[in-house]
Amino acid sequence: MIDKNINTVFLAVKKDYFGNNDLKSLIRAIHQKNIKVHAVFGDAEAMLPGKHDKVTDILKLVLDYNKTVNDNEKFDGFQTDVEPHELPLWRHNQEIRPELNQSFIELHRTCRSMIKAAQDRSFLFGAAITGAREKDNLYSITINSNGQEIPLPELLAKELDYLAVMAYKKNPESIMRSAAPALKTAEKCAVKCWIGIEINNLKTDPEETVDSINDSCRNEPFYAGLAIHSYRTYAKPQ
Repeated sequence: MIDKNINTVFLAVKKDYFGNNDLKSLIRAIHQKNIKVHAVFGDAEAMLPGKHDKVTDILKLVLDYNKTVNDNEKFDGFQTDVEPHELPLWRHNQEIRPELNQSFIELHRTCRSMIKAAQDRSFLFGAAITGAREKDNLYSITINSNGQEIPLPELLAKELDYLAVMAYKKNPESIMRSAAPALKTAEKCAVKCWIGIEINNLKTDPEETVDSINDSCRNEPFYAGLAIHSYRTYAKPQ
């Protein structure tokens, strides 16, 4: 991992991962390489009113776990992967979409409150967000907040320490176009922004793609780095 300049692992978790020593051993081993570990969990249905516990139950497990283990076995953060476009009801029912958008924000406000209550200032909270789209573009959707129409991604970012934009495109140019609105949102809200890429989607050389995007973001003050899906694919010999 160090050879690939990896500094953070985004580890997808499930309920049955907790309560055994394997998780502690894994996180401890990763930390020994000076690499952070963020738990990731997602279920698009969690944005539905009354379904927030699909995510908050997992977050509670993460926070409770952190209270019982040594510092070098703790998660360093938590990322939601609740993307509205993945929910058919959101895509196909325009009438209910405003209610779902508000519920989406409330989910993340609840998560932020839970993390704040845990009183660990070093623990980071992030969320995956879709890149720019021609249809149903999140960055053009607004929510009324205290009498003002605020873009949905901005309201989301205000609850976070970082965004992770899923820019799963074929080449550096299309990846940057997809990620551009999220980078602007991150700068406006003073949060970090990871750019997610999918190695299997690329039509360009992975190493050249990584170098090109890093070079393009050299002067982006809130660029956090590339979130590569997945490490196994990226690291294998070409």
